[in-house]
Amino acid sequence: MRAEVIEDIQTLGELALPHLWKDEINDVFILTKRMEIYVYSKTVLGCYCFHKKTYLQLRKKGLIFHIHETDDPLVFFLTDLANLTLLLALGTFKRRPHKNGRWIKSKEILLGHRILPCKVSHQYPNTNTK
Repeated sequence: MRAEVIEDIQTLGELALPHLWKDEINDVFILTKRMEIYVYSKTVLGCYCFHKKTYLQLRKKGLIFHIHETDDPLVFFLTDLANLTLLLALGTFKRRPHKNGRWIKSKEILLGHRILPCKVSHQYPNTNTK
């Protein structure tokens, strides 16, 4: 894995490991029932929300600090990394969806990129060489 991908996984933390997916260029993101979450910077998460009710609920709580609405049924917004547990509580999967299933295929069309399983061990490779 690339060093920046490992850094993104470490930023998201152990809580996100069961929910990690990747795209065809190996960028790692979290996929929930209602949104795609990725690391925008060290302290900011970028989210593509495809569930209007969830977006309105987060906006009402004041957790969103930048909104970019599109013509698609998606809303892109930025939120703080500290809100990750709340975002995951809004709708994670009990079981991962099948990688070739209809739900994944529909989200690939909606998001415009492939969704591939991300296998991450709990121990990251040592990047420090002596």
